[in-house]
Amino acid sequence: MKMISRHYKKMKIAYIKVAVFVSLVSIFFLPTYQKMERTGDNIFTVYLNDTQVGIVESPEEVDRCLIAARRRLAGTSDELVLADSELRYEGSEVLWGKVDDLKVITANMTEVLKNSVKETLNRSYTVKINEYTVNLASTEEVLALLQASINRYDGGNEYYVDLVLDGDRELNVLTTQICSAKEQQEEEQAAEEVMSSAGIDAALDEMLADVEPAKEKEFEDYELVFDVPERADSHLLTSAGVIRHNCMQPMLTGNGRLPLNYSTFAQLDTIIFSLLRSENVSLLHRETGRGVRLNFKEFPMVAFWTKPGAPYLCLEPWHGCAAWDDESGKFEDKPFCTTLQPEEKKELTYSFHLE
Repeated sequence: MKMISRHYKKMKIAYIKVAVFVSLVSIFFLPTYQKMERTGDNIFTVYLNDTQVGIVESPEEVDRCLIAARRRLAGTSDELVLADSELRYEGSEVLWGKVDDLKVITANMTEVLKNSVKETLNRSYTVKINEYTVNLASTEEVLALLQASINRYDGGNEYYVDLVLDGDRELNVLTTQICSAKEQQEEEQAAEEVMSSAGIDAALDEMLADVEPAKEKEFEDYELVFDVPERADSHLLTSAGVIRHNCMQPMLTGNGRLPLNYSTFAQLDTIIFSLLRSENVSLLHRETGRGVRLNFKEFPMVAFWTKPGAPYLCLEPWHGCAAWDDESGKFEDKPFCTTLQPEEKKELTYSFHLE
């Protein structure tokens, strides 16, 4: 039998007090203990031209992102590109926090710089008439001046002036050409007649007349039908038309059919699929089942787009695409980019079939 002293409770309390006291003393005298001190700012919110572009843990990273953003912006033009870039950051001290990926910050900076580009090239046109010289800012102003001169002598507005390259000069020099308004109108009418009666447009008009229903059609009366039941998501675009990596919108739910409506395209702008199992997609009228089928089996991507209220849908097979917000900037690293050796050839084929 276990024996318990009548002083058991007092001894237990004393033991607890001694243990707590020893623990407190050891905290202050053990060499591994360090007093908690403020270390300063350890997270920084970055602003470019007063627009927040991200959060980093070191200001040195900000300069590298800005250099990369400027390089991207300069690559969009063949001329000198200047843009305001007032960079600042606000630091704070936190125990824990979330920082942004440097690629995201670079992309955000690029968008801000695009809105701050300064015009660096101001064109001018020098009009020389005998001993008189006039400098004007645009071809519209030049034509307005010359047309006003002709109108003084042409009361019936039978002639107009145009600017054409002077073939007798080695440099790019424009000269005037007086044209008959009546002849110009006849030429434009003839050109419109040729465009509407020749080429693939006329052939499609004749063929579609046989397959389209006679009654008036609405955009929502059609749907996209894939030849394999697909469960696929659409890539999403930024406001600048750049594809967002790892950011998708559920679109095909497994039955291989996608009803059309303008609200979808108002939200996404363009529906973009990649690496589908299907080799064909059909644009069909839901009541008659008639329409057109696109075979895109040699292309890894296919895209669809329209404009609000437009009576058409564009079907585009892609082998290569717009820029991605996380790409390296090297053309050969772009998704689905094909590299060909000198003298090497590669043919890609797509076809349309009426149904």
